[in-house]
Amino acid sequence: MRTAVALMFTLNLLTAQDEPSPADTFGHSRHGAEFDEGPRQAAYLMQGLSPQVHFPVQGLSEEAQRFFDQGICQQHGFWYLEAERSFRQVALLHPDCALAYTGMSIANVEHNLRAAGFAAQAVQREAGIPDRERAWVDAFAHFHQVSDGDRTELQSGDKPRIAAAYKTIAERSKNRDEKKLARDLVRELEAIVATDPDNVEAKAFLIVQIWRNAGSGLEITSHGAVDALLQQLFAKAPLHPAHHFRIHLWDHEKAERALGSAAVLGSTASGIAHQWHMAGHIFDRLGRWSDAAWQQEAAARVDHAFLQRDRVMPYEIHNYGHNQEWLCRSLSAVGRVNDSVALAENMIELPRHPKLNKVEASDDIAGYGRIRLLETLESYECWPDLLRVCTDGHVEPTADTGEQIRRLMALGTACFRSNDVIAGGHTLTEAEALRDRLRHDRAVSVDAAEDAADARKASSGDRETAVLDATKSANDMILRSIKLLHQLRGEAALQRGDSKAALAEFEQAPGTPPWPRALAHLQLGEHDPAIKLLTDALGEKPRVPGLTRLVYALHTAGNTETARTRFQELRKLAGFADLSAPLLARMAPVAAAYDAPADWRLAQPTGDDVGVRPPLDSLGPFCWRPQPAPAIEVPLTSGSQFTIANRQGKNTLLIFYLGSGCVHCVEQLRTFAPMADAFEKQGIDVVAIGSESMENVLQLQESLPIEQRLSLQLGANKSLAMFRACRAFDDFEQMPLHAVLLIDSDGMVRWQDISAEPFTDAAWLLAESTRLLRLPIQPAQR
Repeated sequence: MRTAVALMFTLNLLTAQDEPSPADTFGHSRHGAEFDEGPRQAAYLMQGLSPQVHFPVQGLSEEAQRFFDQGICQQHGFWYLEAERSFRQVALLHPDCALAYTGMSIANVEHNLRAAGFAAQAVQREAGIPDRERAWVDAFAHFHQVSDGDRTELQSGDKPRIAAAYKTIAERSKNRDEKKLARDLVRELEAIVATDPDNVEAKAFLIVQIWRNAGSGLEITSHGAVDALLQQLFAKAPLHPAHHFRIHLWDHEKAERALGSAAVLGSTASGIAHQWHMAGHIFDRLGRWSDAAWQQEAAARVDHAFLQRDRVMPYEIHNYGHNQEWLCRSLSAVGRVNDSVALAENMIELPRHPKLNKVEASDDIAGYGRIRLLETLESYECWPDLLRVCTDGHVEPTADTGEQIRRLMALGTACFRSNDVIAGGHTLTEAEALRDRLRHDRAVSVDAAEDAADARKASSGDRETAVLDATKSANDMILRSIKLLHQLRGEAALQRGDSKAALAEFEQAPGTPPWPRALAHLQLGEHDPAIKLLTDALGEKPRVPGLTRLVYALHTAGNTETARTRFQELRKLAGFADLSAPLLARMAPVAAAYDAPADWRLAQPTGDDVGVRPPLDSLGPFCWRPQPAPAIEVPLTSGSQFTIANRQGKNTLLIFYLGSGCVHCVEQLRTFAPMADAFEKQGIDVVAIGSESMENVLQLQESLPIEQRLSLQLGANKSLAMFRACRAFDDFEQMPLHAVLLIDSDGMVRWQDISAEPFTDAAWLLAESTRLLRLPIQPAQR
């Protein structure tokens, strides 16, 4: 779609003077592809945003000004989609507001093509606006390479010239000198601040741009100078959400400098999850895992409240997975094993999407969930649970080689540590087969590269380069598979008591975690190397698993005084830990030896430097849960009525299509209709609702092959009431959208895709629907 954006820039996008096209655009914005990708539902005035954010815009109504300030606050919290939605609401109320489009441009900081288009639209509307506002429009227009010549064309009123200008801007945006553009933007923002030194928002945008410029290779030469500018801002607005930027400023520098900002950040905009999350960065850097966990949990709960309130899928929040996986790590660091596992399992159980949430992508929600689930269960030696998740669908086999290696490592370790030698042997055999397949695939790749080089009569140098390129990734995976084999063979040797053989295998697998090697040394009575391995791995900021193993090794070695001291440290660190976790249960005799009670935890009081903390339950639920489908009623061609109430006990795949005149919709129906029987075998009925009259729907049904008419239920909703109720509707342009919803037998929406384009990957959706309906729904609270 982003490629399509460049092609669609020739359109004159959302100009106030243009009449909408009379032709039905079938889900696509009448104003260009930029608006296909952005928010399509109206904004509303949210609770929990900062009253200290105010960016006055001349001529706005009171309502529009509130939406504009809301968009600025959301942008400060990096809530980009909602910021764009708020600015779109301003444009709906005031179509000629240039700064509304500048706001949309800023909100697309990660999408240059869209941002450039919005910047151009702002320029198109800037005639007659005050100089103060023009400076903002021009600063971001220049950043997106909208030139003075473009301005003349954009304001010409001549549609062909305007369209040509958009095309030129789009082409220019593909070639950016990021360093120069970033440096120039800072200079223009500095000029705005110099003109209006009391402008809090100007300082906030200048500060965050200075920080962003570091990502473009422009070093921050004085963190202290930027911090001084922040202090000027806070003198005017003490609880401004720019505390977020102060945390980014010091996060990788001197985290303790931002502790004050971490204490107040959540309260500056309590309705934005990222504000709670970023405070956790500072506590994490300082090794205050429990405080970090509180912040990340607050962020998760705020996200879940929003997702459920607005009936949004988790994968629609760009940083949702990052926050959740960080929370898993923080929980694990303090021994809250059950919560960490529940959260990781929930991440895996969440709806997936072929573009937005893939299990094979380690930085998508599902990929993060697998990594953190295995990591937590391995860290606390929860072998029965690890075996369970590898067989119950949470950590299923995958075609992704890297993920499969990770899975086999965890599965094999669990088998051998559980003394299931036969199952462990099967895993070893599977790992050997994986290595052999990778070697075979590498040979095939080399042959293909050589054949291609021969076909193009490549030089010997080009031929060698082609072969090296073909084998580079294959070699990496082969090395990882060989390391896997050595580690599993080491685990097998540990299980049978051959610690020397285990150490020999681990030596052949660089990067083997310290505990298996330390365990082998302990079994050999070699205490010093075991203790050194564990001490070196622990670092200056201990986490519960590492410190627990070190205490165990010290106690085993008879280093009583050191063991007692480190155990006292562990008692405080593990103040909220789950002592039933196998690793921690191993501490029972150690606790007894040092005269500690059976519940040896020492819960620590909350520090006085964390700010005001609301009750976590008041922020939202711990886990995401699907929400009920709206109460709707639509006539079907069979003569019956489709309602959620009469679908109780039945799973439904609900397709919203935009009439028989939409070629892509007809193609979608012809894709799903042949698979309706396959869905039915999994207990899912396929129902398609059209945005047209029953007469037209019946005509469409007659056009389908006879066998497809029987398997696909069709309904009519010309009033679009059902489209609106299910959010398959563009509130800004008052038009229906393509959508597919999976509604389970309890009437809960388990999956949805709402878009300018119809979802057509029926085979993928069949597999995903089957997976979702097989998995349990986690309780919202813990």
